[in-house]
Amino acid sequence: MRQDIRNRLIETARAGEVIFYRELGIGRGRAAGTILEEISDYEWNQGRPLLTAIVANKAKGMPSPGFWQLSAIPPNLTER
Repeated sequence: MRQDIRNRLIETARAGEVIFYRELGIGRGRAAGTILEEISDYEWNQGRPLLTAIVANKAKGMPSPGFWQLSAIPPNLTER
């Protein structure tokens, strides 16, 4: 797991902010999705909220479509 990215997300969440994909410096697409999914899975398995929910697409202001496909997302919560 990319602990540096996880730590950045924790700092951002504690500050009550969102962070954009570009600010994480992990690129876009599958590579970024894999990194964020690993962090999401880890947090979920530890009984914590999905930390990656604070990562947003700058143009839309919401997580990417890949976020909504995570197995930890409740079925009644969908991208709008």
